[in-house]
Amino acid sequence: MILIKNFAPRCGGIRFAHPCHGFRRAHAYLVHDVGMEINLKKIQRLWREEGLTRKTPRKEVRRGITTTPQVKATCPNHVWSIDFQYGVTRDGHAVKIVPMFDEFTRVSLIDMIERSVDADALAKALSALFALRGTLR
Repeated sequence: MILIKNFAPRCGGIRFAHPCHGFRRAHAYLVHDVGMEINLKKIQRLWREEGLTRKTPRKEVRRGITTTPQVKATCPNHVWSIDFQYGVTRDGHAVKIVPMFDEFTRVSLIDMIERSVDADALAKALSALFALRGTLR
């Protein structure tokens, strides 16, 4: 098995030269550049056995930067805020929580806690809220 003996040093070199490349890129290098005839699944298995892993790129986090101007509430029914929160119960089921607040009075306008909150249920709750409190000023 000459191919297997040559694989580990070459893949180790690929791994350290390009830490963001995974087994697919190593396979492409070995097949196209080196001229080795080897199956992708074998590369994947050997890559895993050698303990090689791909360095996952980190996503940049934007902190404190907003794209919309902040509006300060000056009276009731001026600014309402809605939030979508997700959680899991002890039995493993998903729970959706949709609170809506009046920013000036800090009164809770809508509290929806359901396993599934679809657009129709939210539209119905908003319609009832607009009928009760009127539209925003």
